[in-house]
Order: sequence, then structure tokens, then C-alpha cells
Amino acid sequence: MDMKFKTTKEYKKIKKNFIKDIFLLSFLIFLNLIADFFFFKFFYLFFNIELKW
Repeated sequence: MDMKFKTTKEYKKIKKNFIKDIFLLSFLIFLNLIADFFFFKFFYLFFNIELKW
């Protein structure tokens, strides 16, 4: 029977990296949402001004 994780140290390291990756991914998604919100808000205002003229 082959062990997936030889030591608990290795397992903890992998777990730590996994948590770090998830945190980075969620942070990037959050930033993307904020950026999209401002971008669409700007576009909406721009098109409103264009339509008024």
C-alpha cells in the first residue's frame, strides 16, 4: 500500500499551500468584481451622457 503523504510535515505544507492558493484566488475574484463594477458604472455614465447629447 503506497502512502499519499509520507509525513505529516509534508501534508501540512501541502495544506498550507492549498489554503494560500484559495485565498489568492478569492482575492483576485474579489478585485475583479470591484474592477468590473467600476468599469460598468463608468460605461453607464458615459453612455448616458452620449444619449443626452
